Amino acid sequence: MKKFLSVIAAAAILIGSTIAYAGTSENGSDTAMEETSNMSETIGENVAEVYADSGDVENQAELLEYTELEDGTLSVSCPYYKRDKLTNVAIPTEIDGKPVTSIGDGAFGYCSNLTSIVIPDSVTSINEGAFYGCSSLTSIVIPDSVTSIERYAFKDCSNLASITIPDSVKGIGHCAFWGCSSLTTVTIPSLTRVSSGAFANCTNLKEIEVDESSRYYISENGVLLDKNKEIIFCYPAGKTDKSYQFPNGVRRISIYAFCGCSNLTSIVIPHSVEIIGRGAFERCSNLASIMIPDSVTSIDEGAFEYCSSLASIMIPDSVTSIDEGVFECCSSLASIMIPDSITSIGDRAFMDCSSLASIMIPDSVTSIGDEAFGHCSSLSSIMIPDSVTSIGDGAFERCSSLASIMVPDSVTSIGDRAFMDCSSLESITIPNSVTSIKSEAFSNCSSLLSITLPNGVVEIGDYVFKSCSALQSISIPKSVTSIAYGSFEGCRNLKTVTIPRNVKKIEERAFNIYSDIKAVYYSGSESQWDKIEIGNYNEPITNATVHFGGIDLYPIEIEIPSPAEGAPEVTDMEVTVTQDNSEISTIPIDDEGMLDLSGIADGDYSFTFTALNCAPRSYNVTVQDGVPSGLDDGVELHLYGDITGDGIVDIKDVAKANMHFKTGSGLTGYELSVSDVNGDGTIDIKDVAKMNAHFKQTGNLWH
Repeated sequence: MKKFLSVIAAAAILIGSTIAYAGTSENGSDTAMEETSNMSETIGENVAEVYADSGDVENQAELLEYTELEDGTLSVSCPYYKRDKLTNVAIPTEIDGKPVTSIGDGAFGYCSNLTSIVIPDSVTSINEGAFYGCSSLTSIVIPDSVTSIERYAFKDCSNLASITIPDSVKGIGHCAFWGCSSLTTVTIPSLTRVSSGAFANCTNLKEIEVDESSRYYISENGVLLDKNKEIIFCYPAGKTDKSYQFPNGVRRISIYAFCGCSNLTSIVIPHSVEIIGRGAFERCSNLASIMIPDSVTSIDEGAFEYCSSLASIMIPDSVTSIDEGVFECCSSLASIMIPDSITSIGDRAFMDCSSLASIMIPDSVTSIGDEAFGHCSSLSSIMIPDSVTSIGDGAFERCSSLASIMVPDSVTSIGDRAFMDCSSLESITIPNSVTSIKSEAFSNCSSLLSITLPNGVVEIGDYVFKSCSALQSISIPKSVTSIAYGSFEGCRNLKTVTIPRNVKKIEERAFNIYSDIKAVYYSGSESQWDKIEIGNYNEPITNATVHFGGIDLYPIEIEIPSPAEGAPEVTDMEVTVTQDNSEISTIPIDDEGMLDLSGIADGDYSFTFTALNCAPRSYNVTVQDGVPSGLDDGVELHLYGDITGDGIVDIKDVAKANMHFKTGSGLTGYELSVSDVNGDGTIDIKDVAKMNAHFKQTGNLWH
């Protein structure tokens, strides 16, 4: 009697705190107290009844709480803070006349000490994750009242050795019994539908039996298939066979169909198969080879994840994408051929493929997903094609053998941590197409000696080069206005830094490198430098010797025509810098139209632009603080192009240019650049005539 009273007392305390839905009303607190008291008595009666049926096992129903559902019935669960105490429990059939019909979502999840539970006949549903991770639960009787077992309901109940599914159950949810590694047999009732992965990774499950009158399934040698043998739903992971012969006509391998089948070493997929579902062969740890036929059009995410013995695989041309995590953690995968049909490599597609040394990505691929090759510690070389426009977050993170990489001109963005912890990476070329380099993109690249940041970069993220301890110099492009938080923190060998005048802010810890910077080359004036907002922990930059002016890059807008048929390409663009009729420098124009004015002192100059197979053009320029005036908004260098608009550059274009020169009309929106071709000291129609004759004789433009 004493124990019973303590149970009643505990139940009364529980009701006082959790059954407020029944006691709270407009009638006031007295009504609430009365209803709560009545409910407490009812709980006591129900607990006593259940307790009497449970023999000598201590019932812990006082640890439970209840929630009223929309239909007035109750859902039961155990509060998180009490779950480590729960070992045995018998759930009451009803509370205050309200039946307990549902085991709530996650109701007993991770009750790791729960060994037994009695479910009353009033329960109709076992909800999502109801007994997830109840690793001590050995058996459970599901009453005939239950119509649904929701997804993950018994996931990872590793000691659950047997379970009887009553005929009343109409549906078993996705991964409902995933990882129940002690289950050996299961019988599917005639009217029960089974969702994908319901019995996946049950590593001791030898056979799945199906009621002979089942409307939906058959069992063939213990393997669960649909009635027409077109879909393989589940191959029991505990079967001891080394290989599997697919039935004729199978079109789809369902989600997690072979998950955890560690005894399988080889599989030949028939030509009837079109779809390999998500996680279909996940954790087949001894699967060394597999043939994928051309009939397959889709290999879904995680299809071969954790196939740690898989050394090579051929992807057929019929497949268009490598989905998320398809080969993740395939630690023996040393080679793979990606066909030209592939357009995208998904997130984590090859993550943790630690034996993969090299890979060729075809031109058809446009995107490399987040962590696609992350942690591929043997990857030493990779070719990224011009078709790729983005490199995802962590795409090559911890590729510790990767020594160099060429980023193509098509890429516009490099994601967070894209090359983080690539400890062997010594150099990288980033094209001007890149406008954004995200946070930590190159952090901890301890061998990185040099990097050229493109002039189009607008965003450089936090910690982008953090702890790049071998980096000795860096030049910030003029498109950057702020040097981000911790950008170069820990770059202890950084000696020289070039900063453009456009930078207005150096954020906190940007140059917290724990050593001295020898020199800072700043393209602006001392007064401009003093206006830069410099955050804390940047003493290496504030204590360095700053050199002002004289170093800059200036954009030159080049319009290069298509040459006439048979004529050579326009090449070798450069600027000859002349002062007082004396040539002082020849500066090449790079492929992005940038002119490096390093070393050009302030003064008045003549800039003459030249290129092979094109006429030159000159400007009078004044350089002040490294900036040329007279080239406002850049220089438009117009060379001979398709003036007539007939699609080719030929003698007709020269003739029309000739006519324009004679009359001063006839061309709109086009500037003709002509030099003193005949050397008589003037530029006139004779020069155009000589250029015309040269074109007739050689097919080339004058140079």
